Amino acid sequence: MSARVLVLGGSGYIGGQVARTLAAAGGWQVIVASRRPRAAAGVRTLALDARNADALAGVVGGVDAVVNCVTGGPADIRANADALATALRRQARAPRLVHLSSMAVYGASTGRIDEWSVTAPQSGYGRAKCDAEDILRHCPNTVLLRPGCVYGPGSVQWSVRIAQLLRERRLGDLGADGDGYGNLVHVDDVVAAIRQSLYRDSAAGKTFNLSLADADLPTWNEYFVEFARRLGAVPVARIPARRLSLETQLLAPLLKLAELGLRRLGLDTGGLPPAITPSMRALWQQRIRLDSRRAAAELGLRWKPLGEGLAETAAALRVVPLARQPA
Repeated sequence: MSARVLVLGGSGYIGGQVARTLAAAGGWQVIVASRRPRAAAGVRTLALDARNADALAGVVGGVDAVVNCVTGGPADIRANADALATALRRQARAPRLVHLSSMAVYGASTGRIDEWSVTAPQSGYGRAKCDAEDILRHCPNTVLLRPGCVYGPGSVQWSVRIAQLLRERRLGDLGADGDGYGNLVHVDDVVAAIRQSLYRDSAAGKTFNLSLADADLPTWNEYFVEFARRLGAVPVARIPARRLSLETQLLAPLLKLAELGLRRLGLDTGGLPPAITPSMRALWQQRIRLDSRRAAAELGLRWKPLGEGLAETAAALRVVPLARQPA
């Protein structure tokens, strides 16, 4: 008999990838739950508010595992963690819980950061992720995953938007502003970590960082320049600090106001150009290196090389990589 797994937030980017991968692999009956579930081959969909403990309790009691990929604002993240912990405490037998957290729990820390490093979140999002960890780590049979910046085909934040900014020459070589480490992890590796966390009993009760290994870890400048070349967005722009300041301090707030105004009018915001926020600039300067050796060793992961991941991402964006451009 197949094991049953509930994927919360299964209509999102990572949750959707997890559901499709588990369904294709066989051995799992996959239930995708979200407020607005989308039909997918090989999975059962369920409309469910993951902030409602009663609704969750009625579902988690009938599954063998839960993958929590719920995202949203800080209040939603905390409410989901509280509801899920309450629902799990009501069960006579605790299913395996794999909870997707974030490197944001480390805040502005620098240097090599392993899973025993002090968490010091600074953003509202980071604080909510840290609170959710504190709530759920006390549930039995729980695995916490802290991915870095998830890139790959379909990643809006770290692939699609970055590609648009590179093509518009609003992003490129940032000089000192881009010398921080890009703790990138391909979406396929995040999905692999979730799968291994479901299968391996030894993972229960542990926390794992997810990021490229040191040998393949780029600076943000290196990531932007290589991605631009794969996209054919060459020559790569050199972005001076003054121009980046105008982007983050002037244009980003204006774009946010425009987005809010369009939403109040019920209009589509998709036509607005992406913003470069102050928090993004700070991240691109941050000299933090996630230590992901524990995940590689205990979950048996092999990180997808950056060049391979960027080639896949460029192909998914329907562009011709630089190596195939005519001379």
